[in-house]
Amino acid sequence: MSYGYREFDDFASTSPNSNTSNPQLVRYLEDIRENVQHFCNNVDTIERKIDQLNINDTPASREEIVQLVADTAQLAKITNIPIQKLRLQNRQLSNADRNQFERIMTNFNSAGIKYRQLQKDAQDLEREMIDQSRQARQRSSSTYSDTDVSSSNPFPDDKEELQHNDDHARSHDQFVLQQELEADASLLEEREQQMRQLEGDIIDINDIFRDLGTMVHDQGDIIDHIEAHVEIAAIGVEKGNKQLRKAVQHKKCSRKLTLVILCVVLGIVIAIIIAIVIILALFSNVFKNN
Repeated sequence: MSYGYREFDDFASTSPNSNTSNPQLVRYLEDIRENVQHFCNNVDTIERKIDQLNINDTPASREEIVQLVADTAQLAKITNIPIQKLRLQNRQLSNADRNQFERIMTNFNSAGIKYRQLQKDAQDLEREMIDQSRQARQRSSSTYSDTDVSSSNPFPDDKEELQHNDDHARSHDQFVLQQELEADASLLEEREQQMRQLEGDIIDINDIFRDLGTMVHDQGDIIDHIEAHVEIAAIGVEKGNKQLRKAVQHKKCSRKLTLVILCVVLGIVIAIIIAIVIILALFSNVFKNN
């Protein structure tokens, strides 16, 4: 049976690489993404159709809802198979593909929470239809019994032909009622089978999304842990930048101080030289005068 979504083959194995993903796993990741999107769309459709029962509540619309709920459960089961395999091989995905897989699982889990409630609503609809089928069968059985009893009423001998015609009509009515009884019994059996399938699906879906919820929660803890380390690293980097700026500023100040000292020393040396030159010139004049 085709449900409009993709089924999956076995997975291939290659060596892990943080930059590139196993091409086959990437294709499966894309298939999972499409199936999860289809699942989310189905959930929205079921919710809308259940709301519309307040306006248009017919057996056909109820049957459509129950069938769509069953198809969506099948979709969830098929999609869960590659999800579990991909979880075991997610090291073969790149960081970007791994993050995409985590986002898809988060969306799948959120839609699953809503879908489980819709399953219960569909179960109530199916239970009501079973009660209606049982009541219809009881009415048909009662009518058949009344017809069978009335066929034994005697007729006068001079009305044998009328009796024959009446018996023939009554036999036809009994045949029609018998067909209705068989149809009601078949419908009731079908609805009871649908109810058993729905109850089994509810158990399976609860198991799937309980496990998925745990996985999403663990992923959230890992992400929080990573974010915490990133924040700590960022704080450390900021502190390092501050220390570096202080060191640079201190170095600049040291350079300025050194330059000032050199200028002062140079000024002193120049002053001494000038003083020596002046003194020598004075002594030279003194000698000449003598």
